[in-house]
Amino acid sequence: MSEQSNAKIVHEQLLAALATLRKAEGQAVTLFAKVLKRKLYCGLGYASIHLYAEEALGFSRSKPMSSFALPKR
Repeated sequence: MSEQSNAKIVHEQLLAALATLRKAEGQAVTLFAKVLKRKLYCGLGYASIHLYAEEALGFSRSKPMSSFALPKR
């Protein structure tokens, strides 16, 4: 297999992986919005969306996920 054909295969695999990542990120954003809107985090024992995001989801205050916009405290 030539280096060029190998590069094309890896490139196609990378494009597919990125498409999967974007789809999963979109689903996560939708679900996070549902948790926020319905205050479902309360049913899980969290007093705020911020505590839920940090403790249950592993979000960091210093490095927020770009797709998730938490409301101001």
